[in-house]
Amino acid sequence: MGYRFPVVLQVPPAFFGTNVGDFEAWSFQKNQWKQIAIQVDERNSEGSYVLEHGQPFTKDTDNGFVDANDELSILGRQLGDLFEKAKVPFHIVKRLEKLQRLDVCVDESYVGSVLIGASVSTTAKVSWKPIYDHANQRVDTPAYRYDFNRTKPMLVGNVFLKSGGKEWPVFADSTFIMPIIPKIWILPGTTVDESDFQSEIECWRSGPVRSIVAVGAKMKKFFSLVQLHLFSELVFYEDFFQIPTQIEMIFDATSFLDFGSGLAYVLRFPPGGSWKISSNLAELPPTTKDLSRGKNQLVQTAEQVSPNGEFRAWGSRDEGSFLAQVHVDSKALGLVPPPFLVRESMFDAAPWKNGWGWLRGIKGNLGVFLDISRVRKGTYDFTLDLMLSHQANDGFTDFRPVNSEWQNL
Repeated sequence: MGYRFPVVLQVPPAFFGTNVGDFEAWSFQKNQWKQIAIQVDERNSEGSYVLEHGQPFTKDTDNGFVDANDELSILGRQLGDLFEKAKVPFHIVKRLEKLQRLDVCVDESYVGSVLIGASVSTTAKVSWKPIYDHANQRVDTPAYRYDFNRTKPMLVGNVFLKSGGKEWPVFADSTFIMPIIPKIWILPGTTVDESDFQSEIECWRSGPVRSIVAVGAKMKKFFSLVQLHLFSELVFYEDFFQIPTQIEMIFDATSFLDFGSGLAYVLRFPPGGSWKISSNLAELPPTTKDLSRGKNQLVQTAEQVSPNGEFRAWGSRDEGSFLAQVHVDSKALGLVPPPFLVRESMFDAAPWKNGWGWLRGIKGNLGVFLDISRVRKGTYDFTLDLMLSHQANDGFTDFRPVNSEWQNL
């Protein structure tokens, strides 16, 4: 029994109007009841998390009571056995109201249940250790350590995998690049990267299940084609973290941008820390002409290749494994081609450097590129998941969306 990843759900209507701090969760394991960690995070009407600390950009943008925007999260490994109402002891019933049983399945396979309610007791809840230390700009969990890039926190920082009482470096550095190629030949192409932004950690929340750190990035120079909010709300769990990129297209890209305009994430490994890379992504073609002329097999849309918008690359060695998973915005799925894998050998290879200007001068070990020249006017969310495991050759095949069913008790 159990599930090694967190369970994140929308709060059901039965709890609407409940104070976000009044939730409790209990797990029934081996015929014993145990209070477990639960977290409810508010999202405001714009979809941003309502964070508590730092610069108060979102602190008071919601009312502190649960509604349809908000998210509930628990640790999957703390899910317990299935139970009936009669099994819930009186000492739990008397301290909770709005009792609900949450049953969780992954790919139709049952993985566990948990009791959730709104607390009416002042008794102390589960104690927990925050995983985000703002003073040191560090996330520290039993599985990994993440040190923010202090000068450019919008980039992936240094990441260390914990195993056998030791720490193994996984990622040493990263780069974000956005090449822009206008269709109008008299306009020059340009490349936006992290040097064009000034970024800082603005606000955060460290809870019992996850920590959310908001990083603001501002353009250092005037740039009218797109408005970018990069890596705006990083979400850290025990075993993985998510890096969202929000791009607001203020015009129809299909009218102004040519093939090869898009987003690229480049990850670097520490010296001597190479990984065996495998992926279900097609490799980046040598030139952008292969995209426009239909020579590449992935001229089809991302949705035709992966209807759920998930694309993966794996890294493995004796000490453990990592998964880099890209999520394509649901509105863009039917418009853009699937993301392309950029292998280490391509960064220095003449065909790619000549065919993709942004590769010149860039050193990297693993990259993912997504062409956005076919999106319409609007706001799109693209997310990069980075997951860590102590298992060599871990396929992360059990990292799948969960199905939930709520039972009123």
